[in-house]
Amino acid sequence: MLAKRPKLSLAKSDRKYVRERTEKLVKGTKDMQPMQVTPPKHLNGVARYAWTQIVDQLNSKGWLKETDKPVLELLCVQLQVYREAYAAIFISSDGKKKPEGIQTAIYKSLQDASGKIVGQDFLGYKPNPAVSTLDKASKMIKSLSETLGLTPQARATLLSLAKPDKPHESLGDLLNRKSEF
Repeated sequence: MLAKRPKLSLAKSDRKYVRERTEKLVKGTKDMQPMQVTPPKHLNGVARYAWTQIVDQLNSKGWLKETDKPVLELLCVQLQVYREAYAAIFISSDGKKKPEGIQTAIYKSLQDASGKIVGQDFLGYKPNPAVSTLDKASKMIKSLSETLGLTPQARATLLSLAKPDKPHESLGDLLNRKSEF
């Protein structure tokens, strides 16, 4: 069974230990260095692009720190793996042949006495390994996204930490505002 992720909140309605943990986190990370904007050299393609987009968004909020680099690298790599697995399953690589699909038919060749192939027996289907890769990458992306605060639930938790400057400040304004800590 998976352990429940610790809750972060400064709301008075939440338990004292939750508020104290959150206050320690905010105070303890305010002097930390923000994440580097330039992606690591070993990231290519989708992973490199994902890095620039995520860092841009989270650095502007003040939530992403240099110590989060390994988690962000894993997320970017998993996004690339996901894309490549998806392409292997659903997109034709050269535009001429049919995409691989989720499964492949298996045939056994039938030979006559001289060894000449005279037919095929259908044995069933085997799963495309890219489907398993896609599934694993999806789970890793979800987990790593939650860790970095990129899911709606994680953002809602982080938003509960922020107090609006204006009484009628919209959610979009709140998300786009630089962090105060």
